[in-house]
Amino acid sequence: MMKNKSKKLMAASISASLLLSSLSMALPAGIPLANQAWAAELDKQLLEKAKQLRNAMTAEEEANIKAARERFRALKSDLSGNAELVAPIWNRVKAKLDAADNKDQYPDLTAENMLYLVLQAGIDYSPDGSTAVEVIQDGQTRRITDQLIKLGGLDKGLGEVDLKDVTMLARKTKINLEQRFRNMTAAELARLLNNRAEAEKIVEEEIGKMLDDPSIRFSKVLKNLGVTSADLIETAKRFIRKVDPDFKAILSTASLIIRTEGLGQGRSGGGRRGGGSAPAPSGSTFEGKLSDSALVKSGSTITVDAAALKAAIEAIDSGNATTDTITIAGSGDVVRVELPVAAFAGAGSSKAFIAIELGSAKYKLPVSLLSSLSSGSAGPIVVTVQRSEAATETKVAETARKLGIDLITTPHEFSIAVGDVKITGYNGIYVERELTIDKPVNPTYGTGVWYDPDSSAIYFIPTLFENGDGNSTARLKSPHDSIYGIIESHRTFLDIDGHWAQSDIETMASKLIVMGMSENEFAPDEKLTRAQFAALLVRSLGLKPDAYQSRFKDVTASDWHSSFVEAAFKAGLIEGYEDGTFRPEVTLDREQLAVLIARAIRFAEAGRLTSVQRDGAVFSDQHAISAWAADDVVQLASLGIVGTVDGKSFEPKQQASRAQAAVILKRMLTHLKFINE
Repeated sequence: MMKNKSKKLMAASISASLLLSSLSMALPAGIPLANQAWAAELDKQLLEKAKQLRNAMTAEEEANIKAARERFRALKSDLSGNAELVAPIWNRVKAKLDAADNKDQYPDLTAENMLYLVLQAGIDYSPDGSTAVEVIQDGQTRRITDQLIKLGGLDKGLGEVDLKDVTMLARKTKINLEQRFRNMTAAELARLLNNRAEAEKIVEEEIGKMLDDPSIRFSKVLKNLGVTSADLIETAKRFIRKVDPDFKAILSTASLIIRTEGLGQGRSGGGRRGGGSAPAPSGSTFEGKLSDSALVKSGSTITVDAAALKAAIEAIDSGNATTDTITIAGSGDVVRVELPVAAFAGAGSSKAFIAIELGSAKYKLPVSLLSSLSSGSAGPIVVTVQRSEAATETKVAETARKLGIDLITTPHEFSIAVGDVKITGYNGIYVERELTIDKPVNPTYGTGVWYDPDSSAIYFIPTLFENGDGNSTARLKSPHDSIYGIIESHRTFLDIDGHWAQSDIETMASKLIVMGMSENEFAPDEKLTRAQFAALLVRSLGLKPDAYQSRFKDVTASDWHSSFVEAAFKAGLIEGYEDGTFRPEVTLDREQLAVLIARAIRFAEAGRLTSVQRDGAVFSDQHAISAWAADDVVQLASLGIVGTVDGKSFEPKQQASRAQAAVILKRMLTHLKFINE
């Protein structure tokens, strides 16, 4: 009897931590803000999770959780009477509101509406519950959220923060918490039995990390409002006392989480499961390669021992290593490396890398990325590097020849699968691959490319070259997997001879980023359209053109730009108009161009481009720059990406030309270290 009671108490402690995280992340960060397509995808993911949990429930667990859910729903019937539940957050917001000079711009920011926002965030995925799409379409939710974001310092409100920004805060915290608990042994979890404060401290630490993460834009809103991880924890505790006073839902949720998520399966210094080599002895220094006994080779497949890999990762993160990279080398035309997911538990913030080598090719993967990919999966993670088959190499070479360019390496394919699921993209994270060329390459005319077998097309991929003694190493950075190679070309146009932008246009054309209006004409001084620039942004960032989803009234799937518009929209680079149009032929002015470039940099740098304080006027016509564009223009000017047209003025309303776009994109790529200077 005592043993069962201990298990329940342990479950309660762990579950409390996870539920505190879940609730606090909904205050107010759980509100989906983006378009209906993103919300529909969120619905799909959460419904699948809800189905998994529902199938695992016992009748008693279902009854306990249902009772708490009904109490949660009932709160909406008396917002003013329950407003004290959000007091820790509301007090911070009210203090910010009281200090604001423009209070009248925030009429919907009240304690009652803050509670309404939180209740909307608690989307209920039962058959009669709300969905993310319905929440997004709720006018009151949107008004409150828009004003909250603006009060938090992001002047564009809902126009600046989308679903990915908001849900990333909750998702990353949940992933990190689950990894932290999963990495503990049952004994370590048991030590939290009589120490709820310690369990809550763990949750508070993980939330705090996310609030301090500059790559998550919504964390800036919360920090500017003064909301702390302690405020979120306290608010969550108030909700728990209100909706689950007897703690039965907590216990039921704990049991579900432990059963379905596999928590408490870590290992301490005792016995080990499975074969392979033991972790490195205390005090030894990791030098970049695992021992032969940690690698089981069968044909082209290499299976890595979990304990040895985890020990190597920990050695790197603790500074007990001579390198930050764990290198695993294969041979022949293909290597498949099986990485056990257990090695990545708790490694969400690791600084280590795993490099898979195959001859002249290398795939360098951040352990933090592998950790996030493996969360909730039994795995393993299978990383494959292979030299393309002869037929594929012939197709890539033929495609290059038709474009008048030379393929100078054997193409290689890089891919990752988690369990049976092939990963196609990394949510904007740029992962490095290397290809070695047996001759020096001029970085002005050489570039990495990716090949799309569906369309038989090749596209630019961000690439840096480092020339050595008779060879060159190309470092390709890409947010997706595909077939990669290196090309050389020297492209020019008859109508740019002597033009002020000739050199940059030739460089960008040689890298397959800018295209001519015809084979021999670039039309450098023609105005730049929204459709043209959407395509330029997608190509510059190495993104995949995406199948058009018929989201705009004036863009059809047969339009040349439809797949680029789709990809640019999904990446948050460019938007449509309120009337449902995209207006592809509308031209861009210089300040609009600057804002789109700033968005592209934020995408590539995971949000690290920040606003700057203006100390006086940067341009003589600073006053003419629209308020919504001013910070981006000044930031880009400080980086040398945009400049004056006459030595003093920016001319924000001047229509941007195709030549200006080529020059500014080249400067952007140089800043991002996506091309050589």
